[in-house]
Amino acid sequence: SRKKGRFFFFFLSISIGVATVVFITSAGNSGMCMINDELSKMGLNLCVIKTENGILYNDDITSLQSGLSDDYFVSSVIKLPAELSMKAAYNKCVVYGGDEEILDVFDYEVLYGRNIRTDDLINEKKIVIIDDKLSSELFGEIDSVGKELRIKINEHEEKFTIVGVTDSSAVKNSFDEEIPVFVFVPHTTVKKLLSVPCVSEIYTLSRDGNDGNSKIKN
Repeated sequence: SRKKGRFFFFFLSISIGVATVVFITSAGNSGMCMINDELSKMGLNLCVIKTENGILYNDDITSLQSGLSDDYFVSSVIKLPAELSMKAAYNKCVVYGGDEEILDVFDYEVLYGRNIRTDDLINEKKIVIIDDKLSSELFGEIDSVGKELRIKINEHEEKFTIVGVTDSSAVKNSFDEEIPVFVFVPHTTVKKLLSVPCVSEIYTLSRDGNDGNSKIKN
């Protein structure tokens, strides 16, 4: 009977150990799936095109746009760390200098105001698009279209007018504190302010949200 009792407890301990490993593995895989889903919602499930020297010119963008079909978004981007002037202090953020399709690439919905327009790019306007969470923190209201915001990029501070407010639900998750604030301005404005002659990246994403491969001409 003692042998049977020892065998029973030995078998029970092994079963508990195996079950624990299976549970931890399953929980880890589920957690990774949740993280990937959240990143996909943020628009990070896309193709980022760079060069070794970090320089992309208008001809490169035009060539890519002509090579891809109309089924894909193609957005030229300058991504820079920056700071927002908030209540006599500065909070870190990421400035995305983009074009008319930058919000589509990130799958952001405009709640108030508008997206970046062609005339903003041509006239290098100092306009900015923020999300509703940042709008509430800065101004105490979601709709802050028309208000002004000071942004410091590489120690160069400028005043921008808010023309659009997006839905921040794409970044509302358990890792929210680890994700910096994203703000969007015309890439031509960033190039003018910092005397940068080119963009640094090109983002492409399928318009229907699929991950299927695309063939690029030439």
